[in-house]
Amino acid sequence: MNRTWAAIAAAMLAVGVLVVLIYASRPLGAAAYQQHYADINAIENAVGTYNGLLEQLRSPQRDGDASAMDGPRARFEQQTRAVVARTRDEALLAEARAAFSSAADKAVQRAADIESRRTGYQAALQTVREQGPAAVQQLRETGEGDASQRFFGLMLRVLDYGRSASGDPDALLDQIQSISFVDGAAPLWLLDVTSAMNTVVTARTPVGEEVQTVEQSGFASASAALMDALRSTHAADVRSRNDARVLVSVYSLALFAGLGWLGVRLNRSYAEVNEANAQLAKANEDLEARVAARTAEVHSAYDELKDSQVQLVQAEKMSSLGQLVAGISHEINTPLLYLQSNTTLNKETLARVEAFIDLCHRRLVPTRRQDETTEAARRRFVEGLKELQKALVEGEIRDELKEVLLLTDDNLEGLEELTVLAQGLKDFSRLDRAPVDTYDLNDGVERTLVIAKNMLKTRVQVHTELAELPPITCAPSQVNQVLLNLITNASQAIAGTGAITIRTGVADDMVFAAISDTGSGIDDALMQKIRDPFFTTKDVGSGTGLGLSIADDILAKHGGHLDIESELGVGSTFTLYLPVAHTAEAIEAAFGDSVYTPADTMESVASSDEDTLALAVAGD
Repeated sequence: MNRTWAAIAAAMLAVGVLVVLIYASRPLGAAAYQQHYADINAIENAVGTYNGLLEQLRSPQRDGDASAMDGPRARFEQQTRAVVARTRDEALLAEARAAFSSAADKAVQRAADIESRRTGYQAALQTVREQGPAAVQQLRETGEGDASQRFFGLMLRVLDYGRSASGDPDALLDQIQSISFVDGAAPLWLLDVTSAMNTVVTARTPVGEEVQTVEQSGFASASAALMDALRSTHAADVRSRNDARVLVSVYSLALFAGLGWLGVRLNRSYAEVNEANAQLAKANEDLEARVAARTAEVHSAYDELKDSQVQLVQAEKMSSLGQLVAGISHEINTPLLYLQSNTTLNKETLARVEAFIDLCHRRLVPTRRQDETTEAARRRFVEGLKELQKALVEGEIRDELKEVLLLTDDNLEGLEELTVLAQGLKDFSRLDRAPVDTYDLNDGVERTLVIAKNMLKTRVQVHTELAELPPITCAPSQVNQVLLNLITNASQAIAGTGAITIRTGVADDMVFAAISDTGSGIDDALMQKIRDPFFTTKDVGSGTGLGLSIADDILAKHGGHLDIESELGVGSTFTLYLPVAHTAEAIEAAFGDSVYTPADTMESVASSDEDTLALAVAGD
């Protein structure tokens, strides 16, 4: 009896352990991935605003710049506080989050100090521009002709220093001090102007020093450290669940081994007891039932395995789509930012030009009043011309118009970048074409490089050697996907900076594209495994190991193949071959219903995981 209870307790304990392991090995869940990617995107947005703030600080000091800093600074402060508020309160993240918050506060405070100093500088510069000419005129009226000339020259040098920071500030301050007194006294009307001139010289800070002051807050390194901590925490969660899955498998094998051992012992017992033949027959019937149940379980497990494989393939598509959307979002954001900034500056400049045109209209129309003589009307017209000359010189209308033209040229370049990107995306996805169509491999390489531009431009140089190729018949969207996968793999194989060379040509009635990288290369022991489904050398959570397997499948259905050459420490070359003479019917027969366009893929992925796709689109 005691043995029975002990067996029951052991069985319950074994089942309990299995349940715990199964619970620990459950998938991490879409919500956790969404939270992780949302946290990363929030930090990247804050870093982008921080870089925009630095660019704003690098712009030359002039009217309007101090107030223009207020928006980016406030947005940066709001984004960093949101990052700190949404980050999980875990021990692994506490130190990185505290360093991020401290660095963000320092950057905001230093930007605010610079903004305050620029505001004082701009007010002083405005005072010199508005009251300086009147002070010169008043000096002349008081009989101080030489002093007025010196003061006028000094005022021009101060204004030039305020615009370009050229000149010796110490010498300017000495000259301001020496001219501040007329006949031994300092009139109030002169002190206001000289005080403003003194402020212009002392408050004019080189742009590089201001940018360095903000960069010394350490925000860039703190944000990178926080993102690394988030990725490490997320990877640890994924590893713990994968480890639990391995334990489930090992524990299940141990349970099956124990059951097998019990079955052997039971068989021996039945063989030794001849009187239990009837019970043995019944046990055999029970055993057949168990086998049937186990067979059903095996079929169920096989179906679950197939479902898991479909999910992994879907995850691979989502990974490629996420990289594609994030890169395009970043490439669109850059021209849009300076288009917006340039348009704002043009609007402000054109407003000042419009005011000058209104003044021209009022002063250049020669009207004569009823009670006014011709000579008086002439003098009034001449005074109007002088006023226009003064407004033209002091308002720097020509410089303003030149600046409008320069900013307009910048806007046209930004629009050209957006046009090229949009056309590249359209040609890459081929949304307006049939699933199977004629295809130029050179054009596919160029369009794929446009899509992968953001992933490559910061650290990888791309060299192309494109030969003249005949057109081929294929599923263009599928071939573009293979090219994107191979270029992405080549980029990821380069740890730091490096180069990718893409050559095309014709060999043995096939067109080929050879993609060579200067990465770490592939060990000979791994060369036989890299084509296997689910095999990957990337970190846990960084890939599904289906990229080359899918590429092999796509090329095989086209009647082509993929060759791989690699040397450890030198780099690798992946060469895809596609036959020139291949019919659309053969391709459609090989693919069956699986020939799809990128639009179908994006629609199916978005319908299955709309939140994840939305996060990818909003990431830059």
